[in-house]
Amino acid sequence: ILVLLILSIKAMGFAQGPCNDPLACNYDSSATSSDGCLYVGGDCPDGHPATYIDETCTCVLPEGAVFTTGQMVEDCSGNMYHTAIIDDQEWFAENLRTACFSNGDSIEEVIDSAAWIAYGIDSVAARVKYNNSDSLAAHYGFLYNGYAMRDERGICPIGWHVPVTQEFRALVASSDTLDGFVAMVFGNDYESTGAAAALKAQEDWSDFPGNNISGISALPSGKRKTNAQFADAGLKSYWWCGDGNPDNLMTRGCRTVGYSDTLFREDANLKWGCAIRCMRSLAADVSEIEISRISIYPNPSKDEVNIICHGMQGRVWVDILDMQG
Repeated sequence: ILVLLILSIKAMGFAQGPCNDPLACNYDSSATSSDGCLYVGGDCPDGHPATYIDETCTCVLPEGAVFTTGQMVEDCSGNMYHTAIIDDQEWFAENLRTACFSNGDSIEEVIDSAAWIAYGIDSVAARVKYNNSDSLAAHYGFLYNGYAMRDERGICPIGWHVPVTQEFRALVASSDTLDGFVAMVFGNDYESTGAAAALKAQEDWSDFPGNNISGISALPSGKRKTNAQFADAGLKSYWWCGDGNPDNLMTRGCRTVGYSDTLFREDANLKWGCAIRCMRSLAADVSEIEISRISIYPNPSKDEVNIICHGMQGRVWVDILDMQG
């Protein structure tokens, strides 16, 4: 059972320097510097994208938050990321910006359109800035093709990974506070009718900004298409999902945030460039189960199958795949 943890607004105190700006909420008429100024609705000194300064000049989480802030995480390029902890998951609160895999090998930045298309044809890992813009990359992170996302060298920092379907679903179940409805049927494109608002940042969205009670701070970072054109910045966020058929170019593994308050799945071409949110499980490690402890019958089966887990207790996840994955 997934338990939705509702937290009260958490106040965070920070030692700030003097502020001589009368517009700041911590204005001090005797101050001679504006280095330590805080502004209502502005960024907190902690730098977390979901926290803000309230009317009492205090750094707080969004009202109704279901997350706590985690520790900073560093990738192999030296970039630092804020995180959000929801139940037993910890997620990046920012899109990935790394220029290398976890073993230090570089991921080539592919600017030229023809080269992007060629990398897709040859199934080679690539990254790109939206519109090849440094300023957009600093805000939105990089876009990575599916071959970079799936590379066995690992695109996330050691101990972190690209989330898979069940982990996205757990995030949705923890974040969907609108009506408690989560579409768990794979044939339904709409995964949640309420989670998008909880996942979206409160700024940057041209329509339907979020409340960000999840702390995930989703930004409309757009994508790069197979023909190398950029699309949907300011409108949609596309996140890679790490599972799916490894031999299939089209993988039903992209989570798309946009279109009102709905989160949905989309057939994603591995030649696309999409954002990546790394995550890790904070649950206790689970050792591999000996195959002798699982009984499946009848085998082969046409319609129904029984799965018996001998001597196991607690939650057990079962994934059933056909011959095409």
